[in-house]
Amino acid sequence: MFSITTIFTGCSPSEKENSGNVTPDEINARYISQMTGGEDARMLYEDGLIIKGLGNSSVDIDDFFGAFQIEYNENQRVKRVLEADHSFKKSDGFNFDLNEFNSVDIFTYNYSNNRLSSISSESGKLDQEFVYDDKGRVKKHIRYRYGDPTDFTEYTYTYDDNGKIVEYYKIQSWSGDTEFGEIVTDGKVNPFYYFWNKHSLIMPGDISDIMDNNLSFYPHNILEVYDGAELDFKARIEYREDYPHIYEEYDLGLYDNEPILIRYLD
Repeated sequence: MFSITTIFTGCSPSEKENSGNVTPDEINARYISQMTGGEDARMLYEDGLIIKGLGNSSVDIDDFFGAFQIEYNENQRVKRVLEADHSFKKSDGFNFDLNEFNSVDIFTYNYSNNRLSSISSESGKLDQEFVYDDKGRVKKHIRYRYGDPTDFTEYTYTYDDNGKIVEYYKIQSWSGDTEFGEIVTDGKVNPFYYFWNKHSLIMPGDISDIMDNNLSFYPHNILEVYDGAELDFKARIEYREDYPHIYEEYDLGLYDNEPILIRYLD
């Protein structure tokens, strides 16, 4: 079962405010089969679950350079994610089993009170941690480098009275650098949120550039991020039926990115 992710382009904050909002309860599964255009990434589904993914490539290259494979527990929550940085011929499709590879990163999902509390590496060292507020929203997300508990990047998120992320605070332990600023989001559907909400999946970031500045655990898409008063990130999104169809990231004058087209199974 395949589908293609749509690309985020073109809706400004003012346009977004006039287009209506989608609540988390209204978000249904739409299965991204492929992201193409500025990149090439594909996903495989089985019984409504993401089973495998291929990416880290462009449409004019014959190979993918990254893959993941997901295992689920009896509650259909993610149990383990296997990730590999290898060359995978596009003509072979999903004809691989990462359990048979020698060099694979294995991440175990750990739960507390029916919520994802952390992700750990095969050696048991922490890779990510999640802290929730009293409404069950992620208020703090910590990512560790090399499993070192003193070497991390920590994001703390602030929500408004409508449950919308409006600000963040970031600290890097190894440098002591901090950032604080506004986050501007749309009111449309983050297509990765359903899989977080139903299966606790944090989408592997190496598969698609879309995950660089989007959050699996937030129901909407990030349009702008500020570092203080300075614009640090901007995305333009086009939608079809409230789901992203085209995604274009602006590097604020550094270089041009080609838009990504997201295609869905249905």
